[in-house]
Amino acid sequence: MRCLETRLLVIGRDGRPYGVTYKWRADLSDADLLKADGLDENIAIHDAAGTHTQTWNYPSRDNCLACHNAHTPGELGPRRAR
Repeated sequence: MRCLETRLLVIGRDGRPYGVTYKWRADLSDADLLKADGLDENIAIHDAAGTHTQTWNYPSRDNCLACHNAHTPGELGPRRAR
């Protein structure tokens, strides 16, 4: 297993949320902020049936708002104390 990404939901100074995605480097030394439009990457998956390729989607900033919006209860994961 390897780390692929870290996602954060940020509330801007204007009160509006946006998402950011960090892609972990292969050596896991750090993660880099992806551009606002996201990224698709082919990942080699090794399992009992052999090796196959899966496309992993790193979401864009707008993709995050498909689930994190006014029609959902807000954050869908851990929250900081308010």
